[in-house]
Amino acid sequence: MIKKILVELDKTPASDSVVKYAVELARAHEAELTGVTVMDVRKLGNTGSILPGTTYSVVQSYDDHIAMIEKAIQEKTAQFIAMCDAEGVAHRVEHETGDPYPVMISKARYHDLFLVGLRSLFDYHVVNEPEHVFERLVREGVRPILAIPDQYRPIKRVLIAYSGSIHSAEAMKQFLQNRLWPDITIRVVFLGKNSEEASQILREGVSHCQAHGFSADAMHLPGEGPHVLLEHAEKWDADLIVLGNTARNVLAKEVFGNVTHYLIEHSPKVLFLSQ
Repeated sequence: MIKKILVELDKTPASDSVVKYAVELARAHEAELTGVTVMDVRKLGNTGSILPGTTYSVVQSYDDHIAMIEKAIQEKTAQFIAMCDAEGVAHRVEHETGDPYPVMISKARYHDLFLVGLRSLFDYHVVNEPEHVFERLVREGVRPILAIPDQYRPIKRVLIAYSGSIHSAEAMKQFLQNRLWPDITIRVVFLGKNSEEASQILREGVSHCQAHGFSADAMHLPGEGPHVLLEHAEKWDADLIVLGNTARNVLAKEVFGNVTHYLIEHSPKVLFLSQ
């Protein structure tokens, strides 16, 4: 059951899609949204060159960056509130400062779902190379996460990457139990060469999906490259991919770990990340 949803509010390309999915889910589940902005003044990127004998250009650039961030926060907050009000969704906004990672990790403890842009976390276009978000969030135990790409699309077809491991099973169970979108079609896929193992694992995975009232089928993808799952997702026209995650399989060179890392970097699909 989803009743409290944590939402990243920023000015990244995915920000509009993040808010749209959040409002959609809150309305469907009668949940409350917590929109969070974070201003990290320590990571303002380039502050300009220092003129000989003065710090004027640095101060001027720093103040300009602060003003730009504050304006972006005000704009995104106003948009979020307007969309929530228009759809009758309960909401609140919290403005934070400092490192966004511990802020969001702390807040995620008291929310059922975290929505964040797929490529970055709280990037107000002042950091040259924002640190990638998901490895650290997953490592700290923030789950489940909906990682949202730039373009919104209705969720109708869901691909579940299922290896038979406890972590992929837990991700599948959590997705099914949450019933974020109840009227979806599911395909359970096994990635690897062992067809005998795949047959049993896929049969059990499909049965579990059907037990939860979902229409489901299965597909064995015999390739092992991390691109195989995404290629099939494109071919099948999936809207969302479910992936099991732990700190170990995000960072290790395992088949499903490689797939997870590859999709985080390249997927145009929504990702449901869980343990």
